[in-house]
Amino acid sequence: MKVGFATHDLRSVNAGFHDANFFLIYDVDAQRSECLQAVPVDDGWADGDMAAIDGRVAAVSECAILCMRYFEEPSTARLVGANVNPVVISGQTCLIQDVLRRLQVVLRGHAAPWLKKIYAASNPPPIASNIVYLPSRKAEHADQPNDGDGRFHNGAGG
Repeated sequence: MKVGFATHDLRSVNAGFHDANFFLIYDVDAQRSECLQAVPVDDGWADGDMAAIDGRVAAVSECAILCMRYFEEPSTARLVGANVNPVVISGQTCLIQDVLRRLQVVLRGHAAPWLKKIYAASNPPPIASNIVYLPSRKAEHADQPNDGDGRFHNGAGG
């Protein structure tokens, strides 16, 4: 999935949506991350040009998530309307690489339902993992262990 970062220095999440000098766009999955592009932003927002919001939303429109230091209205509604999920990185300024590592750990483990949904939409599982194991007759398998995942196992780890 594509993840964007609002940044001033191309290293850390240290900007909000409105005042970012750059949006760094990464392709991220549970095992790797790759920087795809750095989008420079010089759109007159500092001068109060409200049309700049649309340009900024367009710059990150392919991202499933946009990480930023803080967010402001009405841009949040426009981001969500473009299917970009704004995520505020609170506390001290974080290095983008640290946020990427934390995101990958979450993707490998127990991600929140909203994150699972957007990750699955951008990373369809391999065909083999789509197989559902259903017993032909429940009575035949009543004595076999079921670990709650809907699949019956032979008790020997398989």
